[in-house]
Amino acid sequence: MGIDPDEGPRSYPHVTRKGILIGYYGFWERTSKELIDRRKIGAKEYNSANASVYRAINRLESRGLIRRLEESGTRLQLTDSGVAVARQLVLEESQS
Repeated sequence: MGIDPDEGPRSYPHVTRKGILIGYYGFWERTSKELIDRRKIGAKEYNSANASVYRAINRLESRGLIRRLEESGTRLQLTDSGVAVARQLVLEESQS
């Protein structure tokens, strides 16, 4: 799940909450409605992952690294500070 901080205009999300659940946690999508199939994952595992993602979003937002493009926090965008941190992380990862 790579995030390209230089990709797309500033009005588009860099990442979505669903993208994090699919990319980081390995959850899959239903083909018909493009929703994460909670029945296959299991309610406990899905709810745990979803709560972790929300907590991480709240922490990143409080640090000024990410902003929600809508009230639900489904679409997320890196702030200028978040882009700088993402670039630094990518650089450090490429050097290791």
